[in-house]
Amino acid sequence: MDYLLKRQMDQEALELDALYAEAGKRCCELEDAFADEELQKRIDAVKSFQEKQALNKRCKNCFALLNQDSRFCTKCGKRVEIEIPCANCGLMLAEGIKFCPKCGWRVEQAEPAAKVGNTCKVCGKSLKEGAMFCGGCGAKQQQE
Repeated sequence: MDYLLKRQMDQEALELDALYAEAGKRCCELEDAFADEELQKRIDAVKSFQEKQALNKRCKNCFALLNQDSRFCTKCGKRVEIEIPCANCGLMLAEGIKFCPKCGWRVEQAEPAAKVGNTCKVCGKSLKEGAMFCGGCGAKQQQE
């Protein structure tokens, strides 16, 4: 497993180097680099990549970097497990766990969101009018 993580991190370093090279090349080709949209896109790609690296949120299957709000891995397609920190010891716990395996602290369950308008019956997320499934949790909605 350490080998796979090391390999993934080496690949990411190569990707970042390529992004820097593209931005640098484009910058050298221009007289007014700050007015170029293509250069700005490349700079934004570098910043986005660096933000992912700073978060260090990775897929547990292939170790690919993920955005903060990713629900599925963009590399292997596996569902991303949502983790929350234990309020007592800080250990990251999988969604739905009732007790912390490290300290035994009872994990508080969040109260369901108030039902206002057209919301999911399971997670409380707002739904588009006529939605058959929730975009947040995937639960089928019964039409009233």
